Amino acid sequence: MSKAAFFLTLTVSAKANASGNIANTASVTSTTADPNSTNNSSTKTIEVEDPNDIINHFPASGYGTLAYEDLWPGKGDYDFNDLVLDYQFEIKTNTNNKVNQVTGTFIIKAFGAALENGFGFQLSSNIVASDLNVSGYSLTENFIHLNGNGTEAGQSKPTIIVYDNAFNQMQHPGIGIGVNTDPAAPYITPDTIKIIINFPVNKYSFNDLDISNFNPFLIVNKVRGIEVHLPDYPPTSLADESKFRTYDDNTNPSAGVYYKTVNNLPWAIHIYETFAYP
Repeated sequence: MSKAAFFLTLTVSAKANASGNIANTASVTSTTADPNSTNNSSTKTIEVEDPNDIINHFPASGYGTLAYEDLWPGKGDYDFNDLVLDYQFEIKTNTNNKVNQVTGTFIIKAFGAALENGFGFQLSSNIVASDLNVSGYSLTENFIHLNGNGTEAGQSKPTIIVYDNAFNQMQHPGIGIGVNTDPAAPYITPDTIKIIINFPVNKYSFNDLDISNFNPFLIVNKVRGIEVHLPDYPPTSLADESKFRTYDDNTNPSAGVYYKTVNNLPWAIHIYETFAYP
């Protein structure tokens, strides 16, 4: 009795960019088939990482933390736990040091607020918003308006809204204010959101991206115009600037002073590592 013959077909589908590098992943399909029998074939698709990709992280090691007070322009209690969020950016560049893709990982660890706050960030004016393609955001309300590519509409700089209501990301435990700030309340697993930003081939350098100066901000209680930024970081185009210099805010745009009190107290802090929040 003769042995059955088997054949192996390997198909590789890869898209090269203008510099000859294969894009982030390539699709590889393998098929085995026995011509002397029926239905004896299998197909498997795997992803192969592009060895030409160079990966950088910001912060360089681990996660950074952003923490906010949400009563701006009035002073809060300064425990900086109305939002506590860890973040890290992974930046893929090609051998020409041009950015292919940025992945932002955002972990909502806690929010000791009764207000339904959102979170977003703005990229450098070096980047044209319409050049990007953004996915992964979590928008559950109806007050955020996006362009077709996932960036926020009406902005002069590329702006990405990560989520629009923290209470729709992490369920309230039933007691206390907010989530994971009351020791007597049950612990809620932090929520992780991954934002993927794809860039056009060979257009923007790592320096153009300027990721270390990204501009993160809180959106207070589903009111799009009420933003809380890090000290001396400017508002976005959609901020309500009539709130400047009211209550305890001492913003002076002509002097480059934003989101600080007359005594230079901020409403947000940025730490380049994870920290134990109050």
